[in-house]
Order: sequence, then structure tokens, then C-alpha cells
Amino acid sequence: MKLMYSMGVLMLFLLSGFTVTWFMFDARSETSHEPKPSTGLVHVLGDDVGGKKKRTQQAPSLFRQVAPEHNHMFIAHALGSVDGVAETNSKEAFVETYRNGFRLFEADMSQTKDGKVAIFHHRARHHIGMSAGIDEVNLGDFLSHKSFEKFTLLSLEDLLELMRVYPDMYLITDVKSDITYAVSQILESDAVKAQPEIVQRIIPQIYHPEELATVLSLYPFSDIIFTLYKTPLTNDEVVLFVSEHPEITVVTMSAQMRFTENMYNKLKKVGVQMFVHTLNDEKKIQEFITKGVGVYTDNTTEKVLQR
Repeated sequence: MKLMYSMGVLMLFLLSGFTVTWFMFDARSETSHEPKPSTGLVHVLGDDVGGKKKRTQQAPSLFRQVAPEHNHMFIAHALGSVDGVAETNSKEAFVETYRNGFRLFEADMSQTKDGKVAIFHHRARHHIGMSAGIDEVNLGDFLSHKSFEKFTLLSLEDLLELMRVYPDMYLITDVKSDITYAVSQILESDAVKAQPEIVQRIIPQIYHPEELATVLSLYPFSDIIFTLYKTPLTNDEVVLFVSEHPEITVVTMSAQMRFTENMYNKLKKVGVQMFVHTLNDEKKIQEFITKGVGVYTDNTTEKVLQR
């Protein structure tokens, strides 16, 4: 009798354990799901993981090095010059400047009437024979013009496609309208969706301290430039701000109106690279390069890059 009772208890114990194990396994099966691919901006940056955006691996900074590469100390203003003509923001200017050895390109960006982004500076309106403002024309109308009747105008998407063809070029944004909108258009572009690595070669340029958090909320860029021509901050306030925000790796200022040796030394002490704009005289350019100060220039000839 005792034997039968003991066997019954043992069978009941084993059966209970099996039931609990089966229930736990079945519960895991019901609640386990493969992560679903996300769409839009998150697709560019990576899939959601635990409710957070998984970012693509951040590229190293160009400017946090002990000594940036020599041709990374030169930024071609408005995509450089072509046939001696500056500020065209044209395809031909880019191609010629790239052939001359430049790898960092600043481009002016303006929003069109239909919500697209044109590579355009408002001062260039008379170059292309356009009477209306850029915000009064659609992108297609803008692209139907030529700069100086011969140079090809670009949309943002056109420029990003060039980044796919030239994998060692970097793009510095100079946004004439809404920086949030322009950066979002970059991240959501067909070129970036096809080749997400392009984002790692985008260097946003901000104009006001409050724009930093906005830009970083879109993507953790490896380099961000704080350009000073619009800010009321004093030089000491600028140094304090960038020292508290290591995401800013470059400060840009006017060579004639704002640069001082004291400012240069303070920025160097906090590990921030300085650039000045816009210098075209070869002697002046070399003076700043020798100091370790980078230069924006329209003088994008091969000779300028020579040491």
C-alpha cells in the first residue's frame, strides 16, 4: 500500500513538472517575435532595439586627431571654383575642385517652393538669370537654369549621388533656411537609403547653440561645425559652450573680423579645431595653415594645397 502511495506521489510530481515546463515553453513561444524592420529615418539609422534607435557605427572624427590630414585643412567654399568663377555651387565646380585634390566641400542649401532642397546661394540669383527668389520656384524650375549659362545646377539629391560616386568626399552643410528640414532631407534621401555610409561623411554646420541638440536628435554626427557669423556670443562664451559640448569639433569664424590668437589658443586648449573664412590669397592661406588653422576658400587650385 505504501509502495503504491509513493509511486502515485512520484508520478504526480513528474506530471506537474512536465506541465509547468510545457507552459513556460509555450509562453515563451507566444511572446517571442522577430524584430521587425523599421521604415523611413529609423531604417537609415538602424532598427529599433528595446525602444531605442540603434545607430550605425559612428565614424571617427576628422578633426579630433593630433594633426588632421593636410587636405582636410581646406574646405572648398560653395563647392569650389571652375574656370576661375566662384560661388556657382555647380557640378562642374565640384568635379574640377575634386580633381585638384580637395576633399571637403561646403555647399549652400536653400528650400524651394515645393519643399525640396536646392544647392544655391541667394547671391547667385543673377548668375542663373532667375528673377524670382528660390522660395518662389519649384525645384524643377530651378534646375532648368544654368549658372553663367553653362554650369550645371544641383539638387540636394544630386549632390548626395555625387557622394556615392566619390567615396572620400565630405559635405559641410550651409543651410540658408531651416537646418532641421535640410538635415532631415539628407537622412531621408534615396542616396542615403541606398548607401547609409554617406551619413558618416556629412558635417552639419550650426549657427546658434540651440541648434546643436536639434541636429543631434536626428543623428549622432561625428563632426559638427559651429560657425560664428550669426551668433551674438562673445569669444569667451563660445569657448565655454564648445568646451561643454564635445560634439562640436570645429569652430569657424571670419579671418578678418573675429579671429584672434587668444581665441585660437583657447580653442586649441579644449581640443577644438579652428577654421577661418573666406580666404583666397595664397600667402594668407599658408599663414593660417602653418598656424594649424583650417581655411574655407574659393581659391581651389591644385597649387593652394601644396605644402
